[in-house]
Amino acid sequence: MLPDTGYTVGTVIVDEETQPGSPTSFTFYNVDGDHTISVTFVEGPPEYFTTTLGDGWNLFSTPIELAPGHREFDEIFPPGEFQNIEAILGWDGSEWFIPVSGYQLKSRYSLYVKVDGTATAHLYPLNDIPHPLPARSLPAGWNLVGPQPFYQNGTFPTIPVEEDLVSVYEGTGDVTGYTMVVSPGINQPFWIYYRDGSSEDLLPYKGYWVYMQNPGQLAGFFNPVS
Repeated sequence: MLPDTGYTVGTVIVDEETQPGSPTSFTFYNVDGDHTISVTFVEGPPEYFTTTLGDGWNLFSTPIELAPGHREFDEIFPPGEFQNIEAILGWDGSEWFIPVSGYQLKSRYSLYVKVDGTATAHLYPLNDIPHPLPARSLPAGWNLVGPQPFYQNGTFPTIPVEEDLVSVYEGTGDVTGYTMVVSPGINQPFWIYYRDGSSEDLLPYKGYWVYMQNPGQLAGFFNPVS
């Protein structure tokens, strides 16, 4: 849902039911009939962004750096939403881990989140310029990565995989960087992208497996929303 310049999503009504927050995207699952969706737009940037995780496992990320006090999972998800989260699981490049209390979500990272029903995240953007700029080191092998599309007209559009990962096209020392990207078919489309192949789009708030032939530095940037 892309509003004109200077406007953001106000309300979203799906099948006559108002959605929580101001989601900038909505996905219908297991469609077997007609549905309706109505969107209103308002001037100015939103106070926060929302995205809804579906039933079962999801890959979840943030396209922006989050404000202090809104970085931990029990701060990102209001109590009525957080109670629907059954499990959170991360991958650090070599082994699985369960985020401990105090874990803070950053852009460019992605985690598996298992939900009973749905859970809507509220992402409050950082208003200051982050120091240093968001970035992360990707070791050789598989990595879980969150996309970082540019904020445009009140929302975060999709971004071609080769654009989002251009900084790791080559690894450290001018060697081959990533060779494959996988979008698991869990509450997001399934596909496999091979380096220099036919492009695929990365969705905001989702996560993707990136295979690095050699280590590299995945660049991030300041994504101002106001």
